Amino acid sequence: MRCHRALRLPRSVLLQAVLTSFLGTALVLAAAPAQAQSPAPSTWQGVWRGTIGQAPVQVCLDRDFGAYYYLKHLKIISLGPLDRPTNSATLPVWSESPYGRTPGKGPLWRIAPLDDHHLQGVWQSGSRTLPLRLQRVPVPQTSTSAGESPCGSVAFSAPRYTRPVVTTRPATLMGRTYTRVQVDPGRQFEDSSIETFQLPGDSPEIRRVNAALSRPVPRSREDAAHFACSRAALGQSGLDGAISTTLTPLILTPGWLVVQNSTSVTCGGAHPSAGVDYQTWDLRHGAVVDLYSWFTATALHRERPRPPAGAGAGTDREADAFDLPPTYTPAFRRLIEAAYPRHDADCRDAARSTTFWSPHLTARGMAFTPEMPHVVQACAEDAEIPFARLAPSLTPAARRTFEAFLSEVRAAGGR
Repeated sequence: MRCHRALRLPRSVLLQAVLTSFLGTALVLAAAPAQAQSPAPSTWQGVWRGTIGQAPVQVCLDRDFGAYYYLKHLKIISLGPLDRPTNSATLPVWSESPYGRTPGKGPLWRIAPLDDHHLQGVWQSGSRTLPLRLQRVPVPQTSTSAGESPCGSVAFSAPRYTRPVVTTRPATLMGRTYTRVQVDPGRQFEDSSIETFQLPGDSPEIRRVNAALSRPVPRSREDAAHFACSRAALGQSGLDGAISTTLTPLILTPGWLVVQNSTSVTCGGAHPSAGVDYQTWDLRHGAVVDLYSWFTATALHRERPRPPAGAGAGTDREADAFDLPPTYTPAFRRLIEAAYPRHDADCRDAARSTTFWSPHLTARGMAFTPEMPHVVQACAEDAEIPFARLAPSLTPAARRTFEAFLSEVRAAGGR
């Protein structure tokens, strides 16, 4: 499945991408020269557990932000310092509305250290005050946690992970049944969601397909993308993150499956990411179809493009890790651009400057999804080309396979 670089991530590698970004940053910080690192952490920075009044809470405090949650509710409440004491050993006054229009109008925390392992103070909301008592939670220093914010640590977020609730319901597409699968990660992750589906059958081929379709469903905390995303966002700002992915069948025949993967990611960084990618399965062989292999040399450059300069891909093996798709010949690009549905000048310019167009099968022919940067994502619409216009650019074997696919779609009532 091809993706929008830095914007559209195939769900099968989404967790890896989140973790690579999150943990890779931590490792870079840990390996940086001492003079380039942030000041040494104050004794009050870290993960804490205690009470506000009688209510148990889990807290993280970093130099410029913090967060906490009630162990009963598990929902993140962000913290921000109202002042910057000149003495790093002195705690600032913390506000529970650091990013609102009126910072400091929310409840305030006034806390001080008793020793390296205990904090105490007062939680104040208007005239109401409650005692606040905290005890340090140990944060194991592993090779992957060195340099990370306490707010991004497993130690802070571990109690938030609860076993997701999975529900199923029957569905039908093109006269064939399948099962929708919905995963609820919990009310504490209310902005995250997972929806996928499963096909009926127990053949080795169908089992391979279903195994791939079930990859978004977390089996444990370690492979839960919503948990990794939350940690990544918390470690950058003290705000919670969210990730949603929906796998939907668009075409389902006895021999073919076309899947749409819609993904939305807010795991920190300057912008959220959202997009759609596709995957085509040959159900008779239980294998993903490489549609690029269907094109002749008149349509497709066989030599894969190199990663951009400075991307750290100095060898062929490193370049392979970028998985850049092939590019099209100028003649075939003109065919794609002619089919591009937007006519406004800005989007036409964006389409002309787009390097990668990912193909997927449709009931009429093939659609090409442009891989556009964030600033022009509104222009990322598919260019659909009917089979008759594509045929001269396909190999003889691909034309025969394509005709068989279209015949099955027509027989199933597809348009």
